[in-house]
Order: sequence, then structure tokens, then C-alpha cells
Amino acid sequence: MSERVLTTLSTTAITWQYGTDDVFNAWFNIGNGAIYRGHPVFAVYLGDYLEQLLVTCCKNGTCPKCAIVREDTGQDTDPYQPFRNLEKVLDALDEANVSNVTFSRACRDVGIKPVCQPFWSDLPYVNIFQSITPDILHQLYQGVIKHVCSWLYEAYGADEINARCCRLPPNHQIRLFMKGISKLQHVTGKEHSDICRSLLGLVVGLPIRDRLSPVRLVRSVRAILDFLYLARYPAHTSNTLDLLRSALERFHANKDIIVNLNICNHFRFPKLHSLDHYLLLIKPFGTTDNYDTHYMGCLRTDFAKEAYRATNHRDEFPQMTIPSPSPVTGIPAPLPLPVHAPAGPHPSYSRIKMTKWLSVKGLRWHDFIISYSNPALTCAQVENASLGVCYCVATISVFHKLKIALEDAQQLGIGHHTRHHQQGQPVPARFDTVLVNDGTGGASDIQGYRIGRVHLIFTLPKKICNGFLPGVIAPGPLAYIEWFTAFTDPDPVHGMFEVTRCRGPAPGHARLASDIQVKSICRSCHLFPVAPSAVLDLCDSFWVSPFSDTHMYMTLI
Repeated sequence: MSERVLTTLSTTAITWQYGTDDVFNAWFNIGNGAIYRGHPVFAVYLGDYLEQLLVTCCKNGTCPKCAIVREDTGQDTDPYQPFRNLEKVLDALDEANVSNVTFSRACRDVGIKPVCQPFWSDLPYVNIFQSITPDILHQLYQGVIKHVCSWLYEAYGADEINARCCRLPPNHQIRLFMKGISKLQHVTGKEHSDICRSLLGLVVGLPIRDRLSPVRLVRSVRAILDFLYLARYPAHTSNTLDLLRSALERFHANKDIIVNLNICNHFRFPKLHSLDHYLLLIKPFGTTDNYDTHYMGCLRTDFAKEAYRATNHRDEFPQMTIPSPSPVTGIPAPLPLPVHAPAGPHPSYSRIKMTKWLSVKGLRWHDFIISYSNPALTCAQVENASLGVCYCVATISVFHKLKIALEDAQQLGIGHHTRHHQQGQPVPARFDTVLVNDGTGGASDIQGYRIGRVHLIFTLPKKICNGFLPGVIAPGPLAYIEWFTAFTDPDPVHGMFEVTRCRGPAPGHARLASDIQVKSICRSCHLFPVAPSAVLDLCDSFWVSPFSDTHMYMTLI
């Protein structure tokens, strides 16, 4: 009898042992002293494509889940492709006791390699072909997205895409590749994730070679990004699953432009075909964050790479595995248990950092004073009433940092965590463009929201509040916002919203700005300049990026 104990929580222990019938029994020791008996069942297997082939005994270039012909892999989409017939596979494996020739022929007929007694053949209630789960890291980031980037380099030119990377406005959610993205070597999944945040903005408006229309290429890029972000949702409904299937269909409907440009001759990529199975696997196994190999990669970094660096590189195995009081030769401290964000409107925070120098000097806030004390006045009445307002102070208090709580876009109580850099510290935000709630906006959808650029955050002095707002509760921190136009219909090709700067009448055409309460700011947002050679200060028209993070995508979708 073999036995091992795994501690999952500080008050819970699970003891595994073989029973008399060679079936696993699990004894759960709960903190209150009660012991429960259970029977674990092999459910899912996590691994990259090569590991999936080894486990399922399938051949290279084929699908480890379904029996699709190799020549048809990736050519079209069918989310309801049936899995391999487990009964026929088990019957072929039973031929190993007959002869080697018969066993090899039987395995070849069912499309697997002749492997004797794989570990899953005798496990009860197990269908190994259904247990192979989606893998966002290897199938999308290190698979399809990697192919898409190489296609774009060939279609638009690597030099132009690299030049556009240097022109993107900064944002705390966006990583700027100042040397371009085509020269990156050994690109990791994290770097591909950063590239996806600005990939669509790099190609919108660029002409492609051979004088062909770039419409289908842009639509295919938008479709695969939609599929990626929808697949990463922390919760799914019937509507989001329909959007997931629609995104994959749009990609296959427009991907022929890659062949017309002679960039590639076929789409027989097993990782591209694996996207067909996402819809059927999310329903029984839940969202993809339950079985993403990215989490195992983090553990490998913490418990293998970092532990090896802490050794003297001689006889390192005992130093990496045996606890030691020395912080140099001991293994890394155990990872803290994940803390689930509580349900509510403030699950997590995102920082915004003020610029070093003021963008606007000599701020006038009389319009806000009149509109705040008399909310029923129209804009014209506020302008007339503000002409008689004078100030009795010359300075105001300015804030350089502000924290904004991200609301749950799906209204399911799921928090959105802050972004961290390679050292593990939160990435500080910037004061560029923000999404402002005009008072009618909800947790999702763009109705009731406007884009603005923050120039200053300040508070009114008590002397002004007591003199100009008698009997009224003093407002909190205020923000000086430069406004952009309201949202209209999205672009029919790439689906992004276009906004322009609000300007006053001739002859000056001054940029329109106003003071608002900081609590009206929903979150930061990222804008792509419509003119490829312009930056945030010089361009007037912008595309609102929905791919800065998952929360922004949920808001704009």
C-alpha cells in the first residue's frame, strides 16, 4: 500500500491510498476533526501541444482531441467536431497481447501510436481526448498570435510596424517597444500579451503590398484578438460564448488574404485548429483560467529557476529541495494563497500618476463653482453667472497621485488585478486619457461615458468653499479635463470608436475643457492616433483601444 499526504490549506489534509480493488480512495481531514471519504476522478490534463501528443499517443501534426484529417486542420472552423472514439482506441490497445504487427495495424487504423498500456487506459470514467483542455499560453500567445505577427511583418513591412511602435501614446497598461517588435528574440508569452494590447493600432490605416485592400487583413486581426480576449473572460454566459464562436468564424472568413499575399500557402496549424474546441470545453470545465499552463510556468520560475539561482550551482538539487534557514541556499518561500476579491463595485485598484510639470497654468474654476452650487442652470446661464465671480486666493492644492477602483464589468463580483512589471511591483499609471462617467453610465457598455484627458487634479481651498458655496457640502478632489467628442458608431472594419478633440468656435478653435469631480473618472484608457505620424499632443483624431486590458474590453465590447 502506498500513501502520500498533500496539504492544500493549513486546516485541510488529503490522504491518498490504494484500496483493495486498486481504486484510489481519498480521505479528507477537515479542520474540525471530521474525516470524509472521496473517490477522485481524472478530469483534465494540462500541457503544451507536444505533451498532449505524448499523453494521447497521437501523431505529430494531428489533433490530440478529434480525428480530423491532417490536410483539413486549420482550414475551416467546426466547433462541434466530435472527439476521437475512445472505445475504438481502447480496443486497439488491447491488441498488444496478440502480436506486434496486429497491434501496430490496429493503432494505425485509429490514428494513434502503438503505445502499450498508457496510464489512462485503466482509469475509470476517463476520456483522455476530452480531458485535453485549451491552453491560452501555448495555443494562442505562443501559437496563433506568433503566426499573426509574422504575417503582418510580411504584409506591411517590419520597418513601418517598428516605427509605429515608437509613436504610440504612453499608457500605464501599455508596454512601449521603442525598438520595435520584429527584432525581438525568444519572445515569451508575456511579451506576446503586451504586443496584443497595441497590435491592432499598429496596422490600422496602413496600406499593404501588391495594392490589395487591407480590409480583410484588419478584420482577421480584429477577429483573432476578439477571440483571445473573450477566451480569457473570468466568467462566461451564452452571449459571450456566441461572441467567441462568431470571432473565430470571422477570422476564417477573412484569412484568405494571407494566401493571396503569398505569405503562406496553407493554414494547417494544429494550434489554429485547437481553437475550434474551446466552445465545447469551456462548458464542462469552466473558464480557461482554471487550466491555463501560464500558472504552472509561474511556479516553474519561482520554485525552479529562482531556487537554482539561489544555490552555489554545485550539487544544487538538495539545496533547491531541502528547506534551509539560510536565505541564500534555502528554497523560496511558499507562494501565498490567492485571495479572492470580494463582490462589490471596488474589487481592485489602478494607480494614476500625475505628470511632473503642470500642463495647464492659471487654472480658472469659476464655471465649476456656479454649476456645482446651482445644478439646474444651463451652460449659457453658467457662463453668464461666472462673469461676476472673482477669486480671493491665488493658489490651490494639487494632487500628484490618484487611485481609481475598477468596477466589475460583468457584475459577477470578479476583481481585476493591477498590472505588474518584471520585478513584481505594480506598474504606476499615467495622467493621459481617461473614461469619464457623465452620471448615466453603468458598469458595462459605453452609454453615458466620454473620453477626456486629465491635466490637473486639485482641491478647492476652504476659503473659497465657505465663501462661494455657503450651505452646500464642499466637493471632493476635482480634475481639469480636456474633452473629446462623444462615442458614435464603431468603425465597420476594425470595430474601434473614433473620437476627436472638442474645440470652440472660430477664430481661435480653443480646446474645450472643464472641471469635474474625480469620482466621475471611471478608469484610464488608451488612444491610437488616426494619423500614423502624430502623437497625443499633435493629433486631433484617435481610435479608442479596447485591448488595453480585459476590463476595458468588457466595457467597450
